[in-house]
Amino acid sequence: MTSDALKAGRNLVADSIVWSRSSATVPLLLLVGGCVNGFTARVGETLSDNGFSSLFLGISPVYLLTIVVAVHLLRSATAVAPSSYGWPEVLTLLGLLVPPSTVAWLTTGSYAAYLARKSRDGARAGALLIVALALTAIWSDAGIKWLAIPVTSLEAKLVASLIGLFRDDIVQVGNVVGQANGHSLIILTACASLDGLPRLLLGIASVALFLGPVEARRLGVAMAIAATLYIATNLIRLTFMTWSADWYAIVHSPTGANIFDLFGTALVLMFGSSVAARHRS
Repeated sequence: MTSDALKAGRNLVADSIVWSRSSATVPLLLLVGGCVNGFTARVGETLSDNGFSSLFLGISPVYLLTIVVAVHLLRSATAVAPSSYGWPEVLTLLGLLVPPSTVAWLTTGSYAAYLARKSRDGARAGALLIVALALTAIWSDAGIKWLAIPVTSLEAKLVASLIGLFRDDIVQVGNVVGQANGHSLIILTACASLDGLPRLLLGIASVALFLGPVEARRLGVAMAIAATLYIATNLIRLTFMTWSADWYAIVHSPTGANIFDLFGTALVLMFGSSVAARHRS
């Protein structure tokens, strides 16, 4: 009788562990599934335009890094899953069935925010990373396009002001800046600082949280400094592209684009790791 009771107890404990693991997996599956749904349209466009020549199929490496770090934090945390499931999970699951669109990111981000409110420590940080990822993706896919004219016009005005310190033959009309009867630059949203900046900040947060717990104040300071450097460098880059057709060909070449991308990557790694290093010290 005693052995049967012990055996039943062991089985109950084992079943509880399995259930705990499976229940904790549900939020992860919903969040990762939402991200995959959000990326589907972008991957489809990339395959249609460039086939498999794109290394990450049109998905920013920062997005992939964020998902990996968020899953790591959620899996390693002691409190991931809600005590019970209900409408939030049902609505999120329905959102995964919607064709790839901004709705998928809104649904995923909302569910991640719900999990962040009910979680703590690593689980909360992981859920907040998904919220930030969803907001960044929405901004990149839709937000900046809705505000394309004011965003690009502001960038063109800043470039005109900067190059005006050295030349007096530069004019700016809307998002076009350059010589009235010569070389000019049309600034598109893909060139604007506000297009790449959210991904930069997301990358810094992901690296910092992957390396360890961080203080919000230090992370905020690091992000502010990195954002200033990024915007200043992009304005200088656009200024050279406006200066002449020769400089445009150099800066806008694949080599020039790769150098700028490497600069952004260096900012992510440098400031993300510095925040974690200062926390450990």
